[in-house]
Amino acid sequence: MNPATDYTAVQTANPLTGAPMTIFNLNPAKLGQVDTVDRTSTVNSTLYTGYEASFFGRLPNGGTLMGGWTVERTQTVTCDASSPNSFIFCDQTGSLYQELGAVPHIPFRHEYKLAASYPMPYGTLASMSLLSYAGASIQPTWAVPASAFPNGQRTQPVTVPLVARGTQFLPRWNQLDVGLKKTIHVRGVEVLGQVDVFNVLNSNAVLGEITSFGSTLYRPTSILQGRLLRLSTSVRF
Repeated sequence: MNPATDYTAVQTANPLTGAPMTIFNLNPAKLGQVDTVDRTSTVNSTLYTGYEASFFGRLPNGGTLMGGWTVERTQTVTCDASSPNSFIFCDQTGSLYQELGAVPHIPFRHEYKLAASYPMPYGTLASMSLLSYAGASIQPTWAVPASAFPNGQRTQPVTVPLVARGTQFLPRWNQLDVGLKKTIHVRGVEVLGQVDVFNVLNSNAVLGEITSFGSTLYRPTSILQGRLLRLSTSVRF
């Protein structure tokens, strides 16, 4: 398919933002034709930029403390396509086809990790870990109804993104886990007992949402698992 000659531009409104939007309808004469040639793209690309820092330290009485920080960004270009509907928000670097949907600056996202363990009275060992992750990127899409095309003459289904990738994100989520374990020796037998509590603060952060435009847009599909208690024992002899 030739995006320049085989499609007709149609003006409509973005149902999410109300801004003018251009979509494309395949010319009837080209309906059913396919391009089966697979080529290595000279346009599409993925650029990942990331920085990491970490530390490890020993605390008094045999305790340990470690942590890390990551800041990263991924920019993609997916403009090598046969359908001009795929050109909308296709270049996260802000270069190609910006007239169909400008892509603003893609932000860096931060992640943090912290873990510690420390000996406690009566031969017990306490531990904790804290995770803090940036919410996942989401991109609402719209299955364009036939009524959006002149006289309702849509030659094929069309689904287009409504916002640029890397501009809408789920909320940051944090998880705190704590644990306590103790080893007992009885007549040459080693018994290890452990208690762990995951998601101590019982966070219900949203991890996934419906991104198809409609009455259920942004409805959560998954959340962080609630507070969980685990009791475990191992015996060595």
